[in-house]
Parts: sequence; structure tokens; C-alpha cells
Amino acid sequence: MSPDVCEKAFHFLPLPVFVVQDGYFRYVNPKMVEISGYSREELLTRPCMELVYFLDREMVENYSSLRLSGKAPETYLFRVLNPQGEVSYLSIFFSNIEYDGRAASLGQFVDITSQTKVSNELNIQKVHFQQLFLNSPHAIAMMDDQDRFVEINGGFEKLFQYSIDEIRGIPINDVIVPEDFMEDAFHNSKTVFAGGVIQEDTVRKRKDGSLVNVSLVGYPVVLDNKHIGMYAIYEDITERKTAEKTLFKEKERLAVTLTSIGDAVIAVDRSGRVTIINPVAQSLTGWSEGEALGRPLEEIFIIVNEYTGEPVENPVQKVLEEGQTVGLANHTSLISRDGTVKSIADSAAPICDQTGEMLGVILVFRDMTLERQKEEALRKSEERFRSMVESTDDWVWEVDPRGVFTYVSPQIKDMLGYSPEEVVGRTVFHLMAKEEARRVNNIFRSFADQLKSFRSFEIKVLHKDRFPVFMETNGVPFFSEGEFLGYFGIIRDITQRRLAAEKLAYAHQQLQDIIEFLPDATFVLDQNRIIIAWNRAIEEMSGAPKEDMIGRGDFAYAIPFYGEPRPVIIDLIFSDDVSAEGMYDYVERKGSTLFAEVFISTLNKNKGGYIWVKASPLIDRQGNFVGAICSIRDITQRKEIEDRLKYLSLHDSLTGLYNRTYFEEEMRRLEGGNSYPLSIILCDVDGLKLVNDSLGHSAGDTLLIAAADVSRRSFDPGVIVSRIGGDEFAILLPGINRAGVESCCAKMRENVNCYNDDNPDLPLSLSIGFSTAVDSSMGLGQVFKDADNNMYREKLHHSQSARSVIVSTLMKALEARDFITEGHGDRIQDLVEDMALVMGLSERKANELRLFAQFHDIGKVGIPDRILFKAGPLTEEEYNEMKRHCEIGFRIAQSAPDLASIADWVLKHHEWWNGNGYPLRLKGDEIPLECRILSIADAYDAMTSDRPYRKAIPKKEALAELERCSEVQFDPILVKVFIKLLEGQ
Repeated sequence: MSPDVCEKAFHFLPLPVFVVQDGYFRYVNPKMVEISGYSREELLTRPCMELVYFLDREMVENYSSLRLSGKAPETYLFRVLNPQGEVSYLSIFFSNIEYDGRAASLGQFVDITSQTKVSNELNIQKVHFQQLFLNSPHAIAMMDDQDRFVEINGGFEKLFQYSIDEIRGIPINDVIVPEDFMEDAFHNSKTVFAGGVIQEDTVRKRKDGSLVNVSLVGYPVVLDNKHIGMYAIYEDITERKTAEKTLFKEKERLAVTLTSIGDAVIAVDRSGRVTIINPVAQSLTGWSEGEALGRPLEEIFIIVNEYTGEPVENPVQKVLEEGQTVGLANHTSLISRDGTVKSIADSAAPICDQTGEMLGVILVFRDMTLERQKEEALRKSEERFRSMVESTDDWVWEVDPRGVFTYVSPQIKDMLGYSPEEVVGRTVFHLMAKEEARRVNNIFRSFADQLKSFRSFEIKVLHKDRFPVFMETNGVPFFSEGEFLGYFGIIRDITQRRLAAEKLAYAHQQLQDIIEFLPDATFVLDQNRIIIAWNRAIEEMSGAPKEDMIGRGDFAYAIPFYGEPRPVIIDLIFSDDVSAEGMYDYVERKGSTLFAEVFISTLNKNKGGYIWVKASPLIDRQGNFVGAICSIRDITQRKEIEDRLKYLSLHDSLTGLYNRTYFEEEMRRLEGGNSYPLSIILCDVDGLKLVNDSLGHSAGDTLLIAAADVSRRSFDPGVIVSRIGGDEFAILLPGINRAGVESCCAKMRENVNCYNDDNPDLPLSLSIGFSTAVDSSMGLGQVFKDADNNMYREKLHHSQSARSVIVSTLMKALEARDFITEGHGDRIQDLVEDMALVMGLSERKANELRLFAQFHDIGKVGIPDRILFKAGPLTEEEYNEMKRHCEIGFRIAQSAPDLASIADWVLKHHEWWNGNGYPLRLKGDEIPLECRILSIADAYDAMTSDRPYRKAIPKKEALAELERCSEVQFDPILVKVFIKLLEGQ
């Protein structure tokens, strides 16, 4: 192969190609130049071996010899150097050729540097991993995709006491997982095989069955994107868990200590930043724990001189600098976060570890504000006391250790009537009654034995004239060079104060007694709104006992009534709180006294009710406001009566409909408005008087209620339906024209028919009229009048037929009751007809007598069944009620055209011949003949028939009884005719 051929054949190849001959490059193509990094001239003038990495030159020479002998592989690997000295890995392919007439080698190569480095790195990592796996102090196990052991390291053998031969191929959960942790272990396996990593603290089981706390890390083993197993790494954390428990207990103990300790505690680290701050310290500094931790101490613990206000040295800083405990500092004030200044006493000490190295500082301080205030108050009090002693009119005294007066001031003369000379050398006990002297001596000795001062010690001393004087004394021990010499002090006359206090206590008790027994629920507040009185009535009303309420403030008096503390009416005495006034239905002021009403849901055992409240200020004799008193009264019943009266003022009590007052008020309201067209319907209950007269007003009320119900159901809710008279109803229909009102009337008549279908015993009949105003040009008064005229026009057509229907109904009712008398009506019809025939009366008269016999007792439909059906004798009251059937029958017969001719006989058929009958007490011929005939037939049939109250008697006895009652109850002539008639039969 010639150089020209090589140039033509390889110049444009994308692969590096070269020819080697005698150890030098004879030809290199452009791609070879590009990849090698050398120029063409450098490659063609340098020995090939100079480009080979020095460690691979011997291998290359050996390969060259083998290749020339035909024993070497065609491709082999070695390293070369680029111009920068960097190593590259090449895969070279050689073939033997002739070049320019001599033997040579044609080569081409591929740069495999990247692949080789990766492979080398993997090999290194494999070695490293193997070393890590085998020598790791942690217990490591590898499992296959069935959770079975594949390999374990020495750490695993040591921790769990198993060798790989014992457990290889066994599922891990069957070997080291305790029963209680089995479910968690299965869950972990699922997580890892799903591609997740687990990390948790758990418990596992050794070969000997003992349990061990471990930290577990598990992650998947993936090959070619396929999960082929998992690694589990365990670390024995028994010591850590023990340490954590110990640390937790120590922290708990420290937290409890810091929380319960009375002093404020702050701990800082060596840099002066806060690491601990207990609740007391948080309260005093105004910094919460979350805000304070990590901050420099000087930000939250700002201290100044108590008197000058100048900053003072922070004790913690001094400890950090010197490493020594700093004792309590005096006259130090702490400025809290909100600017409040508190007097404190503080100290600081270093916190050191076991080696003595300082880790931080602990600061302890306490609030001395109250003590400072007490000290200041005492100082001022002593100053005032000295000034008082020097200028007072009180009695100043001095005694020796035995209590004997060594000095008394002249004021004793004005107080007790003794001169100082009379008292010096004696004890105060000589000026007291024995019991008082014994009491005072015991108390004085208890102070003297301890050399203590006493203040405001009350004693009762006898005046020289032997009347008691109440006194108050203060005393302090005095010394000379440490030796106790006695007491000195002052005594003040408090007799008037004691008497005033006793009077005040008596008056207060009287007031308490008065309040306690007031009938209204009452409580009293002092000027600070604290409850000072809570009487029996308010205990009963509220359910809150006095002992739970006395002394309470913060609106506690509202809780039993409203369920929460809030301002109520009495609080308006203290301030104008409009929110309290808005909670009441009604509030009225009369001078300084307030009146209110409100509904309380908790009243009457949570049934609710209305209360009336009165609240007044309490003023003392000097005109000072000292509190307030509140009285509460349950007015639920009164409100119910008022509501009922209000309802009754606008409603009909029988039917529940609106009354005439409301109806007329609505007419006035709608007059001239925008509700036109406007219609009015009037209706009247037909035959009501007949029903009232015959069946009583209860039956009439039933008809009225039925009429109201029919009217109400005939209209939409909201339509004004009123009862405006005894039997009259009115309906106001704004916005309804003539066609609409006609439809309404038809609906009413339809509902009347439905009622009568359901109540045939007492049918309802209504006469209905209406009128419509198209616009306001027609007054509603005229509309009402026209409707009324139309209603009465219809009533003229209805009245007679309605009465006939009612009478017919009553007749049917009488017939229904005839089973009691077992054909009584039919039998006496036959008897009176026979009498008429014997007496020669006309046929018309005989017919009237038969009609009279049939309906003479029609009035009994108005008599209650309890009287009609009574088996025993009637009481006087029941008998008087029974006698009313004559009048009832009379009114019924008058109302029925078919019975009008016998109405007078129905009224008088129980009159007696001697005038002792009823209802008119007629006698003799004043009684119509027809009535005299009927009374004999009626009496005879009654005696010879079974009745609820007795059995029938024989015919002979009945006739004898008629004869006996002749000229008393019966017409004697007609009795003879009747007896002759029956004996003839």
C-alpha cells in the first residue's frame, strides 16, 4: 500500500487510522491528529513508544513481538499520554500490511477512557463496599425479594448471635422480629420493595430470646430497574435509650423544680445567651420562654439602681469573667418588658461540668417589691407615729417590765378622771374589772415575753366614776444598752367609735333582717359592686344559695339569671352602660330609681318567665353613694293575664276569631288605602235562637264554633274573619273583586254542606251576603251596610226552611229515643183517639189529638240523657230540669209550621186539675181539654208500661190510681169516661 493510496482511502474516515513501521508513525489521518492532540509533524517524527504510558510500554513491546509472529490478538488495550500528560485508555485494532513495499501495521483505535474509569471506579467501590460490609460495626443483613437472608456481616452475628449458615434462606421476620412488632415489620418490607427507604427506632429479638432496642435503616437493592432485595442496617441503641430515659427524667425533674420553685431562675451559656427561663422569671421579665431562649441576657434582664435609676453591673457577666459566685445585691430594680419596675434581690453562680469547666451561669432572683413597700410603709408609719405622739391629745404611757406605770401623760385626767400621780406606781389592771384584767394581762405577757410590739390592742378600762371606757393602745418595748426596760405607748379613747360601730352593726343587722324577709327577690351591692346581701326570695327564685353569692363581684349576680357574667339593670346605677339597658324589653327612670322588665329563660326551672326589676342607689346620711339595691319580682302570671286580656280585647272568646273591635279597626285602617277592590262578606247562623231555646246554649255554641270553623277554612291564612255579633260573622277581603268574592261564598256553602254531611244530628245553615267597593269612592261603611242588607235578604228565604230542618232533626232525635218508652207515643195516640170518638169530638180534633200525642214530649230532646235515662228517683235539681221540656217543646212547636197548632197544648200538658202542675199552674177548665185528655192517657200508659225506674203495674191498679187522683191531678169527668172506655174494652 502506497502513501497515496492511504491518503485517498483513510483521509475522510471518521475513525482515527494510522500506519506504524519500524517503531514510527508513517501515516496518520486527520481524525487521528484531532483525537491525539498532537500535530501531524509531531506524530510522524516521534517514536510511537513515547506516546505509550510508561507502565504499559513493556506490555506493548511484548504484544508487538507476538503480533509479528501471528500469535497476538487483533485487539488489545493500553494507555497513552496526550500533550498535557493526561492518560487515556485506548482499544486498538491492528492488521499486518505492506507499506511502501515493506512490512508494516495498519491500526485504528477507540478511546475508552470514560468506560474504563467507570469500570475501575466500580471495582474500587466493590472492594470498598465489601470491606465496609464485613468490617462495619453496625449489624447489616441482605435479603432477597422474599425477605429471606442472603448475607450478614460480623456485626449482625455479634448483635443477634446467629451465623449466616443458621439463617440463610429464612425470612427475616421469622428470625429476629418479636410478635408485637410483626405487623410493623411487614409494613416496612412493603415500603422498601415499593422503592422507599425506612428509618426508625424499634425492637428486635436475639437468638436467646432477649429483646434489644435498635435503630433500623432499610433500603432496596435494585438491578436493571428491578428490586431484587433489600439491605437492613441495625444499630444497638440500648445505651442511648437508657440515656434518653435518664435525660428525660432529669429534664422532667428540672422542669418540675423550676416550675415549682418560688424564685425566678435564668440559665445562660458561656456566650451569655439564655438557655433556661422558669415561669417566675417569665412573669417578672415579661418575656415568654419561646421569646427569651437564645437571646442575650442583657436584652431580657435589665437592672438599675433602685434609688438612682442608673444601670448596675449584671451579676452574670461578673460570674462569667471571674468564675466566682456573686451574692445577693441590694437596692436593685428590674425593668420588665412592659416598662414595669420591680425591686429584686439577685445572685448568680457558675455552672460547671464534672471536670470543673464552666458551661454557663445560673441567675436566681426574687421580687422584693412588696417587702420594699412594706419597709417604706413602716418607715413612714413610724414617722407619722412619732409626729402623732408629739402632737396628740391621746394618753401617752410608759411601764416597767412588770407592767407598772412609770409615766402617764396629763391627758389621763380627761379620759379616766385620774391624775397622773394616782396612776403612776400602779398597773393598768388595777383600772379594770377582774375578767378584763385577766384577759389583758395574758395578752400583754405574751407580747412582753417575746419583747414584741403591739398595735390597736383594744381594752376596756373603768373610769374613776366606775363607768366603762373603751380604749385602744399601741406599745413598743424599749431598751438601754441591750437591757429591756419596759414598754411605752399611747392610749386612745375609742368609746364613741365602739358605740357607733355597735349602732352601725345593729342597724346593718336590722337592714339585713329586713332585706332577708322582703317578699321580693332582693340583693345589695356595695360601692365596688360586691354582693353584700342575698335574701331568701332571691335564693328560691335563682337557685343560688346565699353562701355562694356573698362577697362575689365581676357581675356574678347576673349568672343565675342569664347564665353568664354581664351588666344588668343595677349596673346603670353605677354607670350609664347602654349595653345593659338594651337587654331589657322595657326600662323606665323615675329620679335615680330604675324600673325594667325582661324575659328570663332560666326562670321557673328553665320553663322561662318575665321578671320586673327595680334598682335604686344607697345613700348614707352624709349623702355619699355607698352601693345599690335591686328587687326582682316574677311577673310571669301578670304578663300572661295581660297577654290574655290583650288577646281577648281583639278576639271572640268562644270561637277564637277576631271580634268586632278588631274588625272595625281594620276597616278604618284599610279605608282609602291601596287595597281596592275590597270586599266584605257577612253571614248569619240560621235558627240559632231555636237551637238555644230547644237544646240549650251549649248546642248553640257548638253551631257557632262550627260556623267559625267553616268560615276560617274557606279562606287563605291571613284573611280577617271576625265574629261581630251573637250569630253574625264578617270577612274582610282586600284586593278581591266581585267575581272573587262570589267564589269565596260558593266555597263557604260547599264547606257548610260538608259539615252537615258529617254532622246530621245538628245541621248548620248560614245566610250569606256580600258587597264590593271597586275604589275608594265608596266608603267601607256603605260596603258593610250593603253586605248586611244582602245577607238579610237571603235570610228571609232561609229562615223558615232552616227552622223546619232543625225541627225535623229534633223529631228524628225524639223518635230515636222512643225505644225507651217502647211505643209510648203510638199507644197514647190510640187512647186519645178512642177518647175523642167516645166524646163525639170532630175528626179534625181527633187528628190534632193524635199529632199532640205523638209530639207532646218533643221538648225532651233538650233534656240531658243522664236525667232522661236515670233509673232512680230524680233530685230536686234534676226534676226542675226535667220540667223545662214543656217550654222547650212549646218553642220547637212554634217554630215548625206543622206543629204550630199544638204548640199551646205542648206547653200545658203537665198542668194539674187542682193547679199544682207546671209550668203555668193552671187549674180546672183553664187547662185546655186536649191537655186534660192527654194527661190521663199519658199517666195510664206510664203506669202500665215498664220504665227505667220501675216495673209496670196491672190495668186494674192503674185505673184505681187514676180514680184516686181524680180532682187532684186529672179532670174527674174525663177520668170516669176513660175508665168506662177501658172497662168496656
